[in-house]
Amino acid sequence: MKHSNDITHATPRGDEAVLGGQTVRGAAGATRVAGGPPTGARRTDTRRTATVLATVMIAAAALVLAGCAAAEPESAEAPRRVRWTEVSASPAAEGRTFTGRTRSGSESRVSPRIAGTVLEVYADVGDTVRAGELIAQIDPDPVRLQRDAAATQLSAAQSQLAHARASYERVQQLYEQDLASRSDFDAARTAVETAESQKAGAERRLELAELQLSYTEVRSPFDGRVSARLVDGGENVAAGHPIVMMVSQDRWEVQVSVPDSVVLDIEVGDEVAVRIPAVGEASLGGSVTGVGAGAAQAAGTYPVTIRLEEGGDRLRSGMIAQVSFPRSARVAVPTIRVPGSGVGQDREGRYVYVLADGPEGERDSWNGQEVARLVRREVVTGRLLDDKIEILEGLEDGERVVTLGLNHLSDGMSVRPLEAGAENGGRR
Repeated sequence: MKHSNDITHATPRGDEAVLGGQTVRGAAGATRVAGGPPTGARRTDTRRTATVLATVMIAAAALVLAGCAAAEPESAEAPRRVRWTEVSASPAAEGRTFTGRTRSGSESRVSPRIAGTVLEVYADVGDTVRAGELIAQIDPDPVRLQRDAAATQLSAAQSQLAHARASYERVQQLYEQDLASRSDFDAARTAVETAESQKAGAERRLELAELQLSYTEVRSPFDGRVSARLVDGGENVAAGHPIVMMVSQDRWEVQVSVPDSVVLDIEVGDEVAVRIPAVGEASLGGSVTGVGAGAAQAAGTYPVTIRLEEGGDRLRSGMIAQVSFPRSARVAVPTIRVPGSGVGQDREGRYVYVLADGPEGERDSWNGQEVARLVRREVVTGRLLDDKIEILEGLEDGERVVTLGLNHLSDGMSVRPLEAGAENGGRR
């Protein structure tokens, strides 16, 4: 007899049961599969598991929040670090620095003296040429024809003069023998003088033709370097039209523009220091050779020309040059000066930030570093001396002034001054 291994648990109320894995239903309405727990029991276990997990997650979040709240008091923002300088009143040897550009003391637009067709240009940009060296060739054929025509005219004038002189000699002999009239003698002498004048004119025309023929060769006026080439071979040019630009390498100048507040203190012969960053940091000596008598209409500044004592092959026209005009003979009264970056300006005027003693107890709050308090101080400024601004009112000797980052600071703010030294700056 065949027995089934399936076991059916009877419900307390005599629910139906089906063997062989069939569904049975009890009085409570629970559905189950033979060989497994009821479906309702599995749902209850799932709910219990979810409730336990939610409780664990809430507890973990609470622990994290509690840890962050406990750490917040320890992460307060450190006072900002600032650069500063200690100011002091001292006499200043006034000096001003202006920016200009270099130019050659001898600059020439090399051009032909006659019109014509350029056959070839032998010099190019950057070439070094010597005085008298051939730069370009103008077509000489038209001028050569003029020269030949002048030579022919001279030959004819010479023949006419010879004939007039021979006639004069014959008439003179006849006149001495009373065989010719006075008028014949005067006419013969006039013919000689006319022929001589014609011969002299023909000679001048030939000389002019020879001179113009030499002008077909365009040569360098001095030793120098070609800075620009303006014409190529085959072009027709007029007399005076530049073919190349040349600059001298042995004489250099710098031209700067200065305001009216400075021009009266500059005189011809004043020694200046010139620095050209493109060729190095060393200063070059120079002297003032010209001071403009009138201001430029557009800028309202005065041109000043400086002749460099030395130049060199490395210099080029148009390089930026910084010219310092020292006025050490005019010693100013003692004054306080502050770097330009240490003076701010807003609607209330110009101001600086002075470092004052910080609140008590803060000195030891940051590993023994000094903590200072910022005090905004209104100031009255004067002249710009080099890179510093003269302070007429608002500061006293020995005060410490912040020199950078004023836009990020405010009155009463606590800051940490950088230690004095090469990184921060010293006494001013």
